[in-house]
Amino acid sequence: MSANEKLIFRKGALIFLSEEEYSDYGIIGHFLVLRKLDFQNELSVYQRRECTRQARDKQVRSFYANYGGFIQHLIRKKLIKRTRVNEVHLGSYNTWSPSLKLPDSGIYYP
Repeated sequence: MSANEKLIFRKGALIFLSEEEYSDYGIIGHFLVLRKLDFQNELSVYQRRECTRQARDKQVRSFYANYGGFIQHLIRKKLIKRTRVNEVHLGSYNTWSPSLKLPDSGIYYP
């Protein structure tokens, strides 16, 4: 992300959240934005709260990435909600064979 890019989403936007890189890359889930979401601002709010809590509880010496906790923060504030997305696989190796892949199942239905 460049310094000029803002992660601001308007109500009704569909986003998917992902984590890690290369072979560890994964999609966490698909979400509908319920009202204007300034991602960087919400992350700052969450990090301040978590750093304070962790320091108070002396759980860790430094802040760590807690993606699940951040997503719950956004859901509790009614900024996003999880939504189901269907994948239609068009085919492979230049061969048409459309099929429906059910979310999170890994099962194809030709």
